[in-house]
Amino acid sequence: MDYFVSVSGDDFGPGSKERPFKTISKAASLAVAGDSVTVGAGTYREWVKPANGGSGEDKRIVYRAAKGEKVIIKGSEELKGWKNEGGSVWSASVPNSIFEGAASYGECNPFAKPLWGDWVVWPLEKENEKQVHLGDVYLNGKSFYEAHSLEEVRKAEKRLTGYNPPWTKHEEAILEVEQTVYQWFAEVGREETKIYANFHGFDPNKELVEISVRQSCF
Repeated sequence: MDYFVSVSGDDFGPGSKERPFKTISKAASLAVAGDSVTVGAGTYREWVKPANGGSGEDKRIVYRAAKGEKVIIKGSEELKGWKNEGGSVWSASVPNSIFEGAASYGECNPFAKPLWGDWVVWPLEKENEKQVHLGDVYLNGKSFYEAHSLEEVRKAEKRLTGYNPPWTKHEEAILEVEQTVYQWFAEVGREETKIYANFHGFDPNKELVEISVRQSCF
């Protein structure tokens, strides 16, 4: 069986070339060994979790972009409705239900999940040092830097160096120093997360602003 997906499709359709599905996830819920899923150009904001797998080299489930077309699967969502907090600082809130994580992941809100692991480690060598988190804010595709307070976001001072993993015992020079003034800070509550960000000369309601919401994409 060959399934087709298009950003202009309909998940209530048959998933044919003439009437494609809208999400890759819909096709992934139906595809079985030997099937293929062809995805049309566009951005798909979803965590694809195939219901089935292949059964051998000659019975795979093949996921592919349509010939000559560019497909992007994102772990982020656009965030709109920013409110000015004075100067170049803006805020926006999202319900915590927007965040997707596996049960084994624990806290699924990346703005509450500390950055930690054997390959991504923020070295906490002093008790008063604050942890950084997996969440992030993106302006027109460029990542922001996390601040430890709203006051830091307002000051938005340049950063010249950043941490390497602790076993290297040194800091690394930041190549794009100008980008370090774009900073965010999050207040995580039981029901919602409020994000503050310094956009400097940009109006976030007129630009593409995204936040990370998913643990994985596929």
